[in-house]
Amino acid sequence: MNSKILTLIPLTGAALLSTPLAAGVSAANGPDWTALDASLAALPREGASTAPSMGAVVRSSLDFSSDDGYVIGADSEDRQGVRFQDAMLWATGTIGDFTWRMNFDFANSNGQPANVAGDGIIAPTLEDAYAQWTCPESHVRITLGQYKRPPLRSSTSARHAMLFIDRTVLGQSFSFWSPGVSIDGKFDAFNWKVSLQNGDDLAAEDFALTARAEYLINGGVGRIEGAMSGADSGTKGTIGAAYFDEGDLEDGGMLALDATVVFGQFSVAAEIADLDDDLGPAKFAVTEGNTPWAVTGSWLTPSREWEVALRLQDHDDDDDTQVVSGGLNWYRGGHTAKWQLNVSDYSSDVSADEGTLIQIGLTVGSDS
Repeated sequence: MNSKILTLIPLTGAALLSTPLAAGVSAANGPDWTALDASLAALPREGASTAPSMGAVVRSSLDFSSDDGYVIGADSEDRQGVRFQDAMLWATGTIGDFTWRMNFDFANSNGQPANVAGDGIIAPTLEDAYAQWTCPESHVRITLGQYKRPPLRSSTSARHAMLFIDRTVLGQSFSFWSPGVSIDGKFDAFNWKVSLQNGDDLAAEDFALTARAEYLINGGVGRIEGAMSGADSGTKGTIGAAYFDEGDLEDGGMLALDATVVFGQFSVAAEIADLDDDLGPAKFAVTEGNTPWAVTGSWLTPSREWEVALRLQDHDDDDDTQVVSGGLNWYRGGHTAKWQLNVSDYSSDVSADEGTLIQIGLTVGSDS
């Protein structure tokens, strides 16, 4: 075909389309693609990501004590000052079937007897740093990265949603992070999880193994402590059993049971663990295995503004250490904005481990 004709064909077509008649035909008789374009844009796309969510939680307390377990320095100065339990920043996001989470904490302390003047402020510490994939067909989830060791509910409850300023001693003993891989899922009212994490020998050959199963009553109580998770929702609860083994220890196993039940404005929680002969001395002041336990109860006022709590703990250690704690929470925005008053009495055969600590705590923010 003549090259001049080839050149004229597109020019002629463009000219016809640019005429008013052509425009009128297109507008009057042609399909309206605007709605279709909008519908297509709204369809989910494989690998589509959501904007990251970010947040923070700050927990601090004004502490008072003049007893042997808390006095500071050669002059035996009273404990009297502000300490931080957490100053944490976090971010999380979703990309298709994948999620990720990362957080840094700038503070860490607890109320156990110690003759130190630290305020809890630390260098930025990486805690959670993991990615997860959820299988769409089975809802089984695989996690790879760094996450908290999961044998006890008291060690993994949300920081902003704790009933007392401090975790139980058992919960505190396992409240730390390790790199690893885990698989978990749900079947009817049961949750299960198996985790392999770096042990005390870090990335050497020995793993720390955790296997945990939970039975959920009416959906369970999640990561919230106390009665705030179940008020006006009938009876709810989470009952768990776990096995933990620190592979780097010759006799580093632990069997644990815990349960939390909320009925109306009341909550009851209990935990007990049997630590083997090498794991016990690694966590408590014992020369062999031990069986520590804790029991907690609380009552939430009908207004959901105040909650009163009592907790009893026994370390089952060589010094016969026991802890009795009373608490009063004033909720101004649920667990994400609350004042706390705690009084904890530590008794022991060793005077340096005894004392009564009074804490006035403030929590603002959420860790998820």
